[in-house]
Amino acid sequence: MEIGYFPGCALKAHATGLEYGISTEAALGALGFTLKEVPDWNCCGASAGHMTNTALTRALNVRNLALAEAAGMSELLAPCPLCAKELALAHHEVKEHPDLLAASQEVAEMVYRCGSRPLTLIELLWNHRQLVRERAAAKLPDVKVACYYGCLHTRPPEVMNFDDTEQPTTMDELCRIMGLVPVEWTHKTECCGAGFTMSRPTVVARLTGRILAAARRAGAEAFVVACPMCHANLDMRQGEAAADAGLGEDFHMPVLYLAQVLGLALGLKPEALSLGTHFVDTTDLVARLRGEQPVAATPVEASERK
Repeated sequence: MEIGYFPGCALKAHATGLEYGISTEAALGALGFTLKEVPDWNCCGASAGHMTNTALTRALNVRNLALAEAAGMSELLAPCPLCAKELALAHHEVKEHPDLLAASQEVAEMVYRCGSRPLTLIELLWNHRQLVRERAAAKLPDVKVACYYGCLHTRPPEVMNFDDTEQPTTMDELCRIMGLVPVEWTHKTECCGAGFTMSRPTVVARLTGRILAAARRAGAEAFVVACPMCHANLDMRQGEAAADAGLGEDFHMPVLYLAQVLGLALGLKPEALSLGTHFVDTTDLVARLRGEQPVAATPVEASERK
């Protein structure tokens, strides 16, 4: 099966979400998809562009959509929810408002006939959940996970038009199909602080601390996410979040991408999914997910984790 692919800036070489790009391409390939990358794509403008110049951001995304349409991509996978939201918003606005379409086409110097629909990785897998069930059903042990959607996968609802805005369940159901046990918890759509991670790290530490604490209270052993910004904040800020919450020790909760979970369920090796590059060590969790004996930490490694 061939599908259009918009990796965006976050999933390519030297980007913060490189693991997401590597694992998405590997897992979808193993599932039977051929990803056809949009030729000559440009940045979608997230996350700052739409705050400073909405018309230019819209035109940037109309150009991407027009390129995808010209290449015959009726559906366009954008694994990063920031990219998916900006693409979907542009598609929605120009489809509803001919004046915005005309203005965007003039800036982009391209014609767009509203024939390419953006979708997230969660939506793609949900649409093909029977294929996931056939290839990866019950392949993983019953590890308890917190499925964290973040604030963008279902918002704005009139644009994304997928799942419940406040209580989404599709990623939970996909993980359940693969054998994991998603916990019921309170913060699955709360914001992690997103782009404030560099400019307001104390705010991000507080927000991620609340998310981490809520997942731990619910009994989760790890997170499953589908956003490079969410992954970065949850994976990188656990020490600061624990300190902000007044805890005596770090959370030590591994944060896996949905694509990495899918890849493991399909039998791919951890190195093919870039599972060794996270801030929070995933070794023991991955061993459990693969049905292997967890690797015992050396005395030095154990002391470093305290």
